[in-house]
Amino acid sequence: MVAVLHPTYSPRSEWRVTAPALRRALIAGMRRVISRRDLLNKINVFPVPDGDTGSNLAFTLSSVLSGSLSRRAHSTGTLLRHVAEDALDGARGNSGAILAQFLQGVSEVVGLNHVLTPQSIAAAARAGSDQAHGALAQPREGTILSVIRAFADALGNSLGAARGDLRGWFSGALRQAQTALANTPNQLAVLRQAGVVDAGAQGFVDFLEGIQAFIDSGESMAASAGSNEQPALAFAGDHWHEEADASRPWCSECLLVVAENSPAIERNQLQAALAGLDALSVVVAGGARRMRVHAHVADPARLFEVVGQFGEVSGRKAEDMRVQ
Repeated sequence: MVAVLHPTYSPRSEWRVTAPALRRALIAGMRRVISRRDLLNKINVFPVPDGDTGSNLAFTLSSVLSGSLSRRAHSTGTLLRHVAEDALDGARGNSGAILAQFLQGVSEVVGLNHVLTPQSIAAAARAGSDQAHGALAQPREGTILSVIRAFADALGNSLGAARGDLRGWFSGALRQAQTALANTPNQLAVLRQAGVVDAGAQGFVDFLEGIQAFIDSGESMAASAGSNEQPALAFAGDHWHEEADASRPWCSECLLVVAENSPAIERNQLQAALAGLDALSVVVAGGARRMRVHAHVADPARLFEVVGQFGEVSGRKAEDMRVQ
């Protein structure tokens, strides 16, 4: 997030981030994640070892890059609202839906603001973290949620250092996210046994590293740069397939939309209805009238039927993880 500084800038002045600068920073971060797709796939062992986290994040972020980020914007609030909408519409998989919900929370706090301040960025990151956590029926530590929270906490706890120093403030929060990423194997036994960090968490750190590279140089980070590089890594989940739970083999998702003249979606009610399906990896991301539902189930048709009780269902997808 390269800052366009106030004309009377001095070391004690407060910088601002404009929409054009934010757009370029987001592009750099998302391109970084996409460039790391293969690595993220290879270290994907949680929640199931299906080797698709990188592909899911790449698909999700490509929807944003080809949509809202392909056009110029004059307001950070408008830009982030469209980014969140595109991420939700294009969200794939557990990690894609969680990231979409993070962006939704960020967008809601920024609102109609034309520029971003340190305070608004910190508040938006905190809201994004809270909403990402709330999107999961069974949130777990040692995942992307832990890394997002570490980043948001660091931004909020170091606001005093933000004044006049965007680069140092953001890099400090990035280091906290990297530390949280390195700790994920200590929080999830499956990661420790496989000798990897959480793939979704790594993807979020990659996103932040791409933004940091843009702040530092105004350019996108090369695919080979950054922390936690593991070139030539074999798929870490190969020997987990025989142990994986085969009772809910269908990775299923859909988009739920309700009309403006209809009652808004109550997330808690939708999550409660999904709980009756005995589903795993349930993520309900989005806002009151547009939600992305992701779950691992035994019967995708039944999932879509339950979701359809709350509004119009589109974009149905069900993939057999045993085949993957």
